[in-house]
Amino acid sequence: MKNSVLFYSKSSLGFALIALLSFGSIFSISADEDEDSAEVAEEIVVTGSRIKRADNISSPTPMVTLGEDQIENTGSVNVYDILNELPQAGEALSRGNTNFTVGSSGVQTVNLRGLGNGRTLTLVNGRRWVGGQPGTGIVDLNSIPTDLIERLEVITGGASSVYGSDAIAGVVNIICGEPAIVATTLSKSKIPRLITMIGSTSTAKKVYADSSTSIKRLSMELGGNAPFIVFDDADLDAAIDLAIGIKFGNSGQICVAANRFFIHDKIYDTFLKHYLERVKKLKLGFGEDSSPDMGPLITVKSRDRILDLISDSIKNGAKLEYGGKIPENFSDGNWLEPTVITHVSQDMRIFNEEIFGPVASIIKFSNDNEVLKLANSTDYGLASYIFTNNKKRIDFFSENLNFGEVQVNGIKYAIYLPHGGIKESGIGHDCSHLALYDYLTKKRISVAL
Repeated sequence: MKNSVLFYSKSSLGFALIALLSFGSIFSISADEDEDSAEVAEEIVVTGSRIKRADNISSPTPMVTLGEDQIENTGSVNVYDILNELPQAGEALSRGNTNFTVGSSGVQTVNLRGLGNGRTLTLVNGRRWVGGQPGTGIVDLNSIPTDLIERLEVITGGASSVYGSDAIAGVVNIICGEPAIVATTLSKSKIPRLITMIGSTSTAKKVYADSSTSIKRLSMELGGNAPFIVFDDADLDAAIDLAIGIKFGNSGQICVAANRFFIHDKIYDTFLKHYLERVKKLKLGFGEDSSPDMGPLITVKSRDRILDLISDSIKNGAKLEYGGKIPENFSDGNWLEPTVITHVSQDMRIFNEEIFGPVASIIKFSNDNEVLKLANSTDYGLASYIFTNNKKRIDFFSENLNFGEVQVNGIKYAIYLPHGGIKESGIGHDCSHLALYDYLTKKRISVAL
């Protein structure tokens, strides 16, 4: 395998690692909650040709499922006959509460269970056999009688439906499991040529260290500590609208969320008054029925960390304007009130650390040089926001803010716009043509004439 890429992404639901391989097969690896971590580590094997695990191999794509009775009713004597009939029938078969139709696109992948020893075989495009047992080979579908099959799952979309008809099965591989084991094992492997991840700066540093077993490329979108600067000539209504959305959307758990709100002293009182009015109207809730403005935090640990930041800032002289505690009638879950703090100074933890939560620090400034220095006083460098109608000021701050993104008088994200940070906020880019550069190598060729 000449080229391979590992992609990390972490969420409250677990850790997934997606390996983009030049050859291989689509599979997912899951670690049961009661499974010993050491056993998981033993089952994950990294070799020179593929990353595999003995069992628990499945595909995330939609399936048509046939039970024993349905298989018997087909009248087919072997698997080949069943596969030959399903695409032509165009029959809708039920899987849970969802119906899938096997159409003219044909069968992409088949999982066979109940072959005596309980193993699962994965057949890609009806022929290539991977998983279930080590190695790769060809299965004669005529040789598998239907009376050995307890359950037949036919994946009707597969890689072709997602990535295009010319996609090679196995380009995307998904491995789920214990982060410390899966990530460390694969990061230390010499197989990957590139590791790309979205996560915290501390996690990135661990991946950096683990990946030093070989010279790998790294592309990372990490944490941020975004400044939000509002000058005295700004459209105040527009600034407040975005200041609410970019701070309390997703409960502030966004890498580009603003943390430090720098407000010019001429409009400071007006901004704070109207901002607090808006914050106090935010509705907490969860789910479509409640129509909430803000939901809970991802974990209790995250909430406790943010409460500690709030407590530390108040102890060191900050003023709590609103929020700062677990809301009434929301004791169950990871809830925290939308919070506004003033009198925040540069030496406080809440000024320097990524909050990743619904806390806005409002800071007064009086001139351009002062606020530029304050805004750049952070190890992070992902997103930044400025509101002003002064063209020279826009040019000056766009040039001198040490952040990968400068959003002026609004916000814009799109697939064709590059997204990336500098300093402790990452390396490389997501989106736009610049994202492709991480996956390409420049080669010089000289021909003597």
